[in-house]
Amino acid sequence: MRLRLAILLLAAPLLAGAAPRGPAPAAPAKTKEVGLDELRTRCYGGRAKPANEVALSLWLQSATKASVEGRHERAVHWLRRALRGGANELDLIPSYIVSAEQTEDELSDDALSACNSLMARLRPEKKD
Repeated sequence: MRLRLAILLLAAPLLAGAAPRGPAPAAPAKTKEVGLDELRTRCYGGRAKPANEVALSLWLQSATKASVEGRHERAVHWLRRALRGGANELDLIPSYIVSAEQTEDELSDDALSACNSLMARLRPEKKD
């Protein structure tokens, strides 16, 4: 009788679903993947209405001229305008980052992080 009582007393908490000792393990944080449009917005202001080829060419030419002259604020302006108008991001974002870092108003950490993430997402995967 005592043996049954002892077994019952030991097994009762397990049968009743006793709470585990200590704090419950934290659930893994769900990370929401940021979309390309949000990365574009954080990096250079996002896409606008697509520009025609003549305008894109003029903006890129102006950005190049400003960069050569050392006017990095103007280069950033023209590069941002070209990016917003639909220019090739893989070609222009590195120049945009370098020019922006040369200005007094450097890119914020959030914008720099967004630009790097955008480049990583757009870069085609290499197949061996």
